[in-house]
Amino acid sequence: VIARGLATSPRFVLFDEANMAIDGNGDEKLRQVLQGLRGKATLVLVSHRPSLLKLADRVLELRAGRLTPLHSTTEATASAAPAL
Repeated sequence: VIARGLATSPRFVLFDEANMAIDGNGDEKLRQVLQGLRGKATLVLVSHRPSLLKLADRVLELRAGRLTPLHSTTEATASAAPAL
């Protein structure tokens, strides 16, 4: 499904945890494709994976029903890391 959606050179891409069930190799390939779409398509990515958060120009966090802008992708990747 992901490949079909990206094969048509979309102007807008919305992924909601699209890489959740993808292994590391597939995640890297998806990241490369999305990197190639930057500047050509609007990308809205819902993800906890740092590999995709690093692509972001802006990162928002949904907490208690509110979207809150994070100041950097570093802050976002720290927020996405599982608590130990």
